[in-house]
Amino acid sequence: MTEAHARVERALDQVFSSVAPPRPFEVGAFCRDLGQARGHPIELMPLSQVLGGRVAPFDGLLVSAFDADYVFYDDTTSALHQQNTILHEIGHLVLEHRSIGDSGQPRLPMLRLLFPHFNEARREELLGKALCRAGFQDIQEREAESFATQFSARLLDAEGGRVLGRRAKRLPPHEAQVIDRLAQGLGPGQQ
Repeated sequence: MTEAHARVERALDQVFSSVAPPRPFEVGAFCRDLGQARGHPIELMPLSQVLGGRVAPFDGLLVSAFDADYVFYDDTTSALHQQNTILHEIGHLVLEHRSIGDSGQPRLPMLRLLFPHFNEARREELLGKALCRAGFQDIQEREAESFATQFSARLLDAEGGRVLGRRAKRLPPHEAQVIDRLAQGLGPGQQ
């Protein structure tokens, strides 16, 4: 098992031991409960309302601010895609990922739109705490996507559900290693 896979598994174990996902699962209720358990609210922000009808340039964005963790998501997609996007951003949060890059990236203009009531200095401060889901080019993005996928698989397995037509299960270690090697071999730019 790679270190990244182990980090995701530990984060999932911690989340599932601290917050019982509601049944039937509803991502908004889960985020509310997780925010309460962490002592810092999680606010879900549908992008269509925030952007006033403009097309969202990304699927999701996590901004950890002083008053709450804001999860912006594209609410014009399917409910399943919205849930996966929100869980992906929650993955960034519980894995304690940090933003990389500088203010020249497209996130600063987006923060101006999302937080018009903040002054420029405050938005610059948030820039270092904003993680934007726009691809899977680095380890943090792959970890967050793995978190979302494995979260859903665990949820389905706990409810006796099926994933892709069969019961969800963890791969044996030797099979997980093969998958990890394939993922590392494909890496960014190879997909």
